[in-house]
Order: sequence, then C-alpha cells, then structure tokens
Amino acid sequence: AKMSDRISNLEGDIKDYLHGLSRVYTVKSDRERQLQELDNAFTLGNHLVVEVNSIIEASGDRLSKEASMAKINISITNFMLVVLVTVGPLFFVITSFFFMRGVTHSLNVLTNATRKLKSGKLQYRISEELKDEFGELASSFNDMAVSLQEQYERLQQTERLAAVSYTHLRAHET
Repeated sequence: AKMSDRISNLEGDIKDYLHGLSRVYTVKSDRERQLQELDNAFTLGNHLVVEVNSIIEASGDRLSKEASMAKINISITNFMLVVLVTVGPLFFVITSFFFMRGVTHSLNVLTNATRKLKSGKLQYRISEELKDEFGELASSFNDMAVSLQEQYERLQQTERLAAVSYTHLRAHET
C-alpha cells in the first residue's frame, strides 16, 4: 500500500487506541470488563507500535533507495563535469592547433612564393590548393606572376630589338 494510505490507516488506529484507553479509565465498576478493555487497548497499542515500526522501516528503505539513486546521479554528474572540464579545453586546444596550422601553412606557401618571385624566378607558380581567402590570394599571385613574366619577356624583346637597331644604325654610320 502507499505510504499515505498507511499513514491514514494509522490515524484511524490511533483514534481507536485512544478511545480504548478512554474506556479503560471510564469503566471502573466491573473489574473483569476493565481488564478486557485494558487488554483490548494493549492489543491496539501493540498493533500501533508494529505499524509505526513498519512505516519507519519502509520509509527508511525508500529513503535509502532514493539516497542511493541520488549518489549515482551525483557520480554521473561529477563524471560528466570532469569530462567536460578536461576534454573541453583539450578539444579547444586541438582545434586551435589545426586551425593555426592551416593558416600558418597557407602563409608559409604564400611567403615562399613571394621570395622565389623576388629572387627572379618569374616562372614560379603556387600549385598547391589553398582554402578560403588564401586560395584567392594564391590565384591572384599566380596571375601577377604570369603578368610579370610576360612584361619581363616583352622588356627583354624590346631590349633585343633596341640592341639590334642600335647595332644596325651603328653599322650604317660607318
């Protein structure tokens, strides 16, 4: 039975017990009847003690089970917090590392390409696929390198034509 039903029944039993005690004190004329009422009150009292002990035991068992469940829930929550506190920052560090590595790699590729172009290797192109804005920058770098190479080749051709013209003019002057 539910605990609330048992407590309600206990209230009724207590009223019966109090009524029985009252009868023990009011029935004074007949000694045998007084003993019978006393015996009835004693029986009701023992029943109440047994019932109260039973309710206390059931409540203790229930509280023990609920306390055990609460401990388990606390342990699970504690474990989850430890995991989040440890794994969360670790995940952040690893993610940051890979992000920074990608950015650093892209910057290194672009810087290396710029140095090669600066040293005169106008045929150098960035062949690696870079992502996001770095990919756009690499494409623009390659376009600029093509343009510089074409300008340089035109300049060399113009210099050769000028040298040939100059030699030709000098040859006609003499």
